[in-house]
Amino acid sequence: MELKEVLEALGTDRVIWIDDKFNRTPEQLADQLIGSPELARRAGNADINAALERYEFQEGSNGLDELRQVLVDMSPAERDALSQAFFDAETHAATMATPELSDQVVRETCALLGIAAEDRWTFKDAMQKVEDSCKDDLRVSYIIDLNESGGNDKQGLEVLKTLHQYKSKGTAFLLTHSATTGDEAAKESELLGDMKGAHVAATSDASFPLCVVSKQRLEAAKDRDGIAHALQIAMKRAGLRRSVHEVLQTVRGDVFSAFEAAAKKLLEIPPEQLDEFVVERGHHEGVSELHVVERAITAEVSQRVRHIFATSREVLASTARLRSLRAVRLGIEAPKAHPHLEEFRRMEVWESSELINSSYTPLACGDIFELDDYECGAAQGRKQFLLLGQPCDISVRAQQDRDQEFATFVPLVAKASVKGDDEAGKLRPLQFSLNGKQLFCDYRNAASVRLSILDLAALRDDGRVRFDLEQTENDALLAGMRKVISKRVKAAKTALDDGIVTADNFQLSFRSSSPFSVIARAAVKSKETKNIDETRIKLPKRVTWSLKRTGRVRMPYAAALLRDYLSLQGRDAFDLDFTKDRSMKPITSTPDAPVYS
Repeated sequence: MELKEVLEALGTDRVIWIDDKFNRTPEQLADQLIGSPELARRAGNADINAALERYEFQEGSNGLDELRQVLVDMSPAERDALSQAFFDAETHAATMATPELSDQVVRETCALLGIAAEDRWTFKDAMQKVEDSCKDDLRVSYIIDLNESGGNDKQGLEVLKTLHQYKSKGTAFLLTHSATTGDEAAKESELLGDMKGAHVAATSDASFPLCVVSKQRLEAAKDRDGIAHALQIAMKRAGLRRSVHEVLQTVRGDVFSAFEAAAKKLLEIPPEQLDEFVVERGHHEGVSELHVVERAITAEVSQRVRHIFATSREVLASTARLRSLRAVRLGIEAPKAHPHLEEFRRMEVWESSELINSSYTPLACGDIFELDDYECGAAQGRKQFLLLGQPCDISVRAQQDRDQEFATFVPLVAKASVKGDDEAGKLRPLQFSLNGKQLFCDYRNAASVRLSILDLAALRDDGRVRFDLEQTENDALLAGMRKVISKRVKAAKTALDDGIVTADNFQLSFRSSSPFSVIARAAVKSKETKNIDETRIKLPKRVTWSLKRTGRVRMPYAAALLRDYLSLQGRDAFDLDFTKDRSMKPITSTPDAPVYS
């Protein structure tokens, strides 16, 4: 993709460059030198240094006039050399990450982008001209130096704020030598942090399209073609920021209006209908009475956003820009997803322990349990299990207890990758990382688990599968759990009175080998105090299975894991193929291929 094609994709036919590199008149250079006299002395000749000395000790404007006269007497080439030496001295003194742009790179950049002489602005020019430029700048791109020599080291950020204040429609990025090509994103985060609380009058940092490009990209280029490629990358980075910002700004107000529309519709439903289809239906199905309200609001907002994405001219234009810029490769491949992307993905597929335990949510397909750190030492490790079963069979409804007594407990194992055909068929990854680890469902070691015991986790706000001697009933339970609570705790109360577990209904799983050995059966434990992560924890007398619920894989992702498990269990297999060649590898389990054991 050629540079001119990138500019066309951005809709740019004019580029404005704001940089103190354009301080070339004697007056501008004099102001720059007296702003940082120590740097000026390193860069200047004897005449400049003498004029600076006299300026510092003379009152009034005589000293400044003398310095300007020295600069007037210099040739343009000498002034250019002085300016470059000044910037080099600043880079060295401030230990900047990359060198300042050379005059050669500046000239090549201006030529490649067609930047007219009148569009090469100093910072002083920018503050005078930017308001007028913003009146019609949809097809304008701005290159803004971040640092003003002898002034504010983040003056470019102030210019960017001013552009935003005047509702600029152009594409802009900050050019800096305080960041390398590898840490441009880190510099952006730093500048966004600087903006918090400082720019709240007209906007917020979340709606500010801030893009940083290192001068290293341009200065490291060996020729004109290299500079052109570096400019393509810079323009694409800025274009990506601009496009996403435009989409978010377009959607922003509509999301709120979608909520208002959903609220209005819900409030227009007659109370009789609310009672029948919201309160009673939720009560009957064993979910919160607000479950329907939540679904209605999210459905309205999602529908509105999808409609905007499909019909808005502004959004479609931004999408076209993103699509047009795909041909430009940014050069540095992202080693892994940004934490914010991980967070968005996690919200899509994961419900936290605080959410489901604090609201005493009943069991569901996709619940994840792990060994209770209050009961198990570090030697046991952090063993985790996934609960799988038909969602309607696991639910506890208000009208009746569940008919199904058992579901499936699948161990979760952490692995960097899966090797081997057989292992790949029986170890399926979770759709997201958990605590920074990729977990796999170990379907080979799955076991049946008693749901009535796991129900004890839904009676507590910490999600622990245990019952304490003085544990009280909880009024916050949903109707279904309140109906069956007495059955769930009866045996536990008896065990606490006897001080020992004897009945078979304390058997949680019907597999007692690793990793189920710790949790297969309950234990009665006496009152004690333990040190957990340097905190003293007082534990009451209790019957415990050494498990706690830590979160839930949301639908439809939990359903996909259940389907994987059922497809593996339902595969066709033959016990012996007496004609098979010994050198043949086993055929892996697929829906279309049988497995020979």
